[in-house]
Amino acid sequence: MKTTRRIIFFVLLLATVLAIRIAVETASIRINRVTFTSPAVTKELEGTRILFIADIHYGEHLDRKKLMKQARRFNRLEPDLILLGGDYVSGGYRQLVEVFTILKELNAPGGVRAVPGNHDKAGGAGRLRQAAREAGFNLMFNRRDVLPLRENSLLAVTGTDDFTTNWWSPVPSPPENRQFEILLTHNSDIITGNTLKGEYDLILCGHTHGGQVSLLGAFAPVLPHKSGHRWWKGIQPSPAGPVLTTKGIGTTGLKIRLFAPASAELITLKRDTQLISD
Repeated sequence: MKTTRRIIFFVLLLATVLAIRIAVETASIRINRVTFTSPAVTKELEGTRILFIADIHYGEHLDRKKLMKQARRFNRLEPDLILLGGDYVSGGYRQLVEVFTILKELNAPGGVRAVPGNHDKAGGAGRLRQAAREAGFNLMFNRRDVLPLRENSLLAVTGTDDFTTNWWSPVPSPPENRQFEILLTHNSDIITGNTLKGEYDLILCGHTHGGQVSLLGAFAPVLPHKSGHRWWKGIQPSPAGPVLTTKGIGTTGLKIRLFAPASAELITLKRDTQLISD
């Protein structure tokens, strides 16, 4: 009898702990501060801060008031550049216009660059482009921009179309006269799909939500991409360069996160002087 009571007690205790964790992870958005060290970072780019946000899924569980509050919070971080990784909505033309209008409030000296996700194109690529034009929001579809940042330093961002819905579209390669090259894309499947070979200094992806529900952060039962547990969270190497995958700030389907807390990444570039000979 005592053994049964103990089992019931521990089951109830575990259920309570998990319920509290789910509530906290689902309701809050972390700012993950990441130091990215690379020999490709120049002296001028040292200390540059990039805010990376993805998977907002506006309108599903994140409303206008909450997103505007987060936008003000993001601006207070004072990043040098803001990059957005797609899936701004879960569907709906009006939601696209609304979320793009809110995201225009994001501010950084180097500007804001954004790429589409698969959910954004649910109504068709034409509707997505129309919504972006109506809101005055600039989306990148397989385009490379060279951006002036601090102390006249240059950084290049190649923003891709969504791989899930446009897997056949070629991604432009950086020229021989390289800057610090960032590939901004929604889905890391693009790495194997386009056979990129070490062309980028940093690849930024979203899409996976870190599984949204995972087992102690080590394994996710469900992942929405073909790469499985390659490039599903954190920083991992790839044939095309180091990949940073954010867990995103929104949820889709059930409003639940477990061992996959919502987050945006504040990335500080650091020069790896050990691998550089001046």
